[in-house]
Amino acid sequence: MSSIAAISNAEYRVLDRMTHFEHIPILESDVRTYEFSSFKRIAEAADKNSWLYERNGERVMFHDEGPGCVTRLWVTGVDDQTSRINFYFDGESEASFSVTPYELYESGMFPYPIVAGPNESAGGRVSYVPIPYEKSLMITDVGADAVRYYNITYENYAEGTEVESWTAETSYLQLAEQLAAVGRDPKPVTGNEYLTGSGDLANGHALLLLDTYGSGVVQSVEFDFDAVPAEVLKSCTISMEFDGMKTVDQIPLGEFFGSAVGEVDVLSQPIGMRTNGNWYCYFPMPFWESARIQITNNSDVALSNFVHEVAVNSDGPARETAGYFHARYREAAYSADADDLVLFDESGCSGKFVGLSLYMEGEGNGFRGMLYLEGDARVYVDGAEHPFIHGTGNEDWFNGAYYYNDYSDKGANQAEEIFCMPYHGLPAKYHCHGAESWTQAYRFNISDPINWTSSLLFTIEHGQYPAYEGGYYSCVTYSYQRPGAASFPIAVISAANAYDYFYTCDGVPATNTAKFITPRAEENAPEITLVGYSNVTASAFSVSIPPENEGVILQLVSDFSSSTNTATVSMGDRVVGRWCQLDLNYTNSPFGWGINEVFLPVEVTGNKNRLDLSISYSAPATEYRIKVIPLSNPLEPGALYQEWIQQFSGLRSFTNYTDNPDADAFDNFTEYVFGGNPEGHDQHLDTIGSFRKTAEGLVEFSYPKRIDENLVYSVQICTNLASGSWSIHKPLSTDEGVGEHGFSMVTNQMPGAHLGFFRLLVEER
Repeated sequence: MSSIAAISNAEYRVLDRMTHFEHIPILESDVRTYEFSSFKRIAEAADKNSWLYERNGERVMFHDEGPGCVTRLWVTGVDDQTSRINFYFDGESEASFSVTPYELYESGMFPYPIVAGPNESAGGRVSYVPIPYEKSLMITDVGADAVRYYNITYENYAEGTEVESWTAETSYLQLAEQLAAVGRDPKPVTGNEYLTGSGDLANGHALLLLDTYGSGVVQSVEFDFDAVPAEVLKSCTISMEFDGMKTVDQIPLGEFFGSAVGEVDVLSQPIGMRTNGNWYCYFPMPFWESARIQITNNSDVALSNFVHEVAVNSDGPARETAGYFHARYREAAYSADADDLVLFDESGCSGKFVGLSLYMEGEGNGFRGMLYLEGDARVYVDGAEHPFIHGTGNEDWFNGAYYYNDYSDKGANQAEEIFCMPYHGLPAKYHCHGAESWTQAYRFNISDPINWTSSLLFTIEHGQYPAYEGGYYSCVTYSYQRPGAASFPIAVISAANAYDYFYTCDGVPATNTAKFITPRAEENAPEITLVGYSNVTASAFSVSIPPENEGVILQLVSDFSSSTNTATVSMGDRVVGRWCQLDLNYTNSPFGWGINEVFLPVEVTGNKNRLDLSISYSAPATEYRIKVIPLSNPLEPGALYQEWIQQFSGLRSFTNYTDNPDADAFDNFTEYVFGGNPEGHDQHLDTIGSFRKTAEGLVEFSYPKRIDENLVYSVQICTNLASGSWSIHKPLSTDEGVGEHGFSMVTNQMPGAHLGFFRLLVEER
């Protein structure tokens, strides 16, 4: 697998995410995140002792060709003293870095909390030390006692990226000090404006913490109040709007800040709460028109002595580089079909996933009464049928181990079980055989964000027993998003349409039936039959692409169970990408279909109308489908308009904003903004928007809003039409709900007294 455009040094790109928290909103569509893990490919729950292959008596856990960087290395089930973890950089015959697990995670070779051992991470061993490599990296385990479980997260960069392979010379002390300072804003605070207040928040009332117009970034949200029961926190919610978009919609207050079980100590870097102190959110939240944050008390009691502070800074990131902060809330009982639990599901936008807070409960059955945790995390990026990240268990995702490491029935929150670290933690837990058990955990993907250009699906398996009853989960996910997919229409090349793409292949025609690893329960996963080629050593194809592309992603579907190999992608004599599929564990697996991915940077694809590419393999391979995904900048002026106008083939050259080919009262831009048809008269556009008077005497103005980040909507007021002087009207409240076919429905609430004349102005940025 592979990704990312050229950068000066991979290590410093990853370190920049860790040391400059203010850069977290910056989207990185040119970066893809992958993972090697010990999950079993043969449909069984014990995800251990599953290595890619063995080499000279060493068990290979990781092997990647091309420049890249390991961002997370988690292991457990290992002897800290007798096992060794070896790192082979750039084709070395002898490992230049070899350590025992104890040396890597516990000896002080790397400072806490960048690394943590089993005593700090409830049985897990985790390292967030960035490990870049210029040409290749192989990580092996050797010793009588194997590393039985592992998750290794990494980024693989475009061919030609300048990367200096890792050495032990980098000092991480300053980073460790910064990460250890949880509970303080990790961003620069110079220029912050602080908005404060205090009082009681009565039940049935809402408190507006922030309501501002202009541009800037919300730096922090902090508050404190007298302790209340967990059910009260479930009934109180937080909502946020940025530039008129509701990106945080009535999330239970406790869960947004990391706990579904009442006020406990949650001490992460981005969000947290203290039983004897303030609650905080330090995620930077940029906006370019307006920002609004509200706390609503829907409980039966007041939040007494509610003291709050919001920090805002006018110096935010550039609009064309950043995404809006989003938080999503989900809750559900386990379903009878045992399909994966959905934690995050977004499409029609681009973004980066940066964190998860997850509460899960069960009825105490099985091993330690916690079999509901026996489920792997799986992440599907941009519609890929195969997960690019596949974990080994619920607690492993949160860097713990063995259902968080305690063998006894001690009840809730034993000191040796619960822990809080900057990026991950288990702040609360209860387990008892034969009775209700639950866990509250978090993990933030700050150094290893998961980026997507059109969609992201994050699921977790049900647990070991599909018919498990009594299970329940709730979660909050954190991300940065930009409306509109960051990709052009996709080409799919196969044997069936080979003529259209001048696709040639020296392999043997083949038809194969196998399964993808899907969010369905394993027994429900459908078998897919594809027609392609086997015994392939070389292939070639030609595909048209938009010259204004921002790079191209290639995704190749092949039969992982039939062969292992490395491959190079070339444009003429120039190697432009490569991938490495050396996982032997798919042999004889029913889940044979897999996807290899290569990213071609804009330096290779920019200003080109067509790509002529060839693929060569180190060993006979299979090819069943090649997907070509040209990337775009969703903020490119008119990008979505151009995609819309091209649907109307009869317009010929009349495709400009001001053209009016159907000779009605609306030019093409107005038709686009309000969902018209430029090829025919649209009577419904004569009455866009509606007014109504509420029972409280207020006036509501509702209108459809096209989901296009390039469009700016503003309600304006004029008291004297003769003067022609219009000003932006600030409504009492704004609600944006789900609409249809690429639109949302916006409702502005205004005073009922006559204020003047209103108009809706829509402009392109």
